[in-house]
Amino acid sequence: MGGVPKEAKDLQKITWDLGHGVLDFAYVYSGVLEIEEAGDYTFSLMAFGKTSLYLDGENIVADETQFPADPPRSSTRYLPKGPVSFRLVFYKNNYPGRSPQLGVFVEGPGIRKSPLHDANSYIAHRIQKPVYLEPVLEPLLTRGFFEHRGVKKPHAVAVGEPSGISYAYDLEQGTLLSLWRGEYLDTSPMWRQRGQSQLMLPLGAMVNLAGAPCIAALAAADSPWPDSLMRDQLQIRGYALNRDRRPTFKYLLHGVAVEDFLYPEMDGKLLTRSIRYSNPKKRQDLWARIVSAAMLTDMGQGLYSVNQGQFYIRLAEETLGKAVLRQTGSGQELLVSLSADLDTNRLVYSYIW
Repeated sequence: MGGVPKEAKDLQKITWDLGHGVLDFAYVYSGVLEIEEAGDYTFSLMAFGKTSLYLDGENIVADETQFPADPPRSSTRYLPKGPVSFRLVFYKNNYPGRSPQLGVFVEGPGIRKSPLHDANSYIAHRIQKPVYLEPVLEPLLTRGFFEHRGVKKPHAVAVGEPSGISYAYDLEQGTLLSLWRGEYLDTSPMWRQRGQSQLMLPLGAMVNLAGAPCIAALAAADSPWPDSLMRDQLQIRGYALNRDRRPTFKYLLHGVAVEDFLYPEMDGKLLTRSIRYSNPKKRQDLWARIVSAAMLTDMGQGLYSVNQGQFYIRLAEETLGKAVLRQTGSGQELLVSLSADLDTNRLVYSYIW
């Protein structure tokens, strides 16, 4: 944004209304965010006008016009602990009789989606009473849309446990999307009136995982991990419930049958994942990715710290000797070759957060 501003002042919160009504053309907000815990943070913009957002000089949300009923424009970035500079640019709308709106939200490790703006700066298009779901005596499964790192996943299932641990699974890619602890879901965007966004809203503090396929074929040991798989590579077979109403997710990948089962342990203190697979052709190019992050630290005895303690991965004894830690262009990955032990054909590890 060029030119010299007509006025500059300090603000306690972001707002479009600086006392000049709708007469001003544009504002630039700049400052410093103090990140108390390293991890993935998602920033979302809701506006009636044109907005763009920069972190440490990087444009993470491009300059585009939004209207009140539009979905949020979001971007997720890994942020280290400490100060991070931000710059928000807002061009006001030019619709006579309609006030501008500007909302800025952030969510990250231990932080629910929270506003950085003044309450009067953004008014939701439609305020709805929540419709809470809560598992009581047995696990509760809910199908719907799920927002992951700013992207709406239309083929998702959420699973809530009575112990207070929940997760979301992408049925289109056969992968785990997010984990949270606490209350389960608000389904008002799905079930109230016409269900405009169809989104399931998790209510606990979120841990967002990479969201890429769990298993993939790599041409070489240093080949990049794919972001997604095509339908001719992956055939989803749905899921089956056991006696406790916990689902086993099933799919075929390059002729390999996979069963993915998650269950809580230690009264909900951790979520354990058991992946069974059959590799009858003994393919050597199939790998499973346990975790991907900006930083992985081997703590010993099968325990790995993810992004300086955002969460932890614990490998079961039967998986311990198979894992390979490798560097990527954006961080590190923990991989296991599916040909490492053709007699066992099972991977077991746990998420701790």
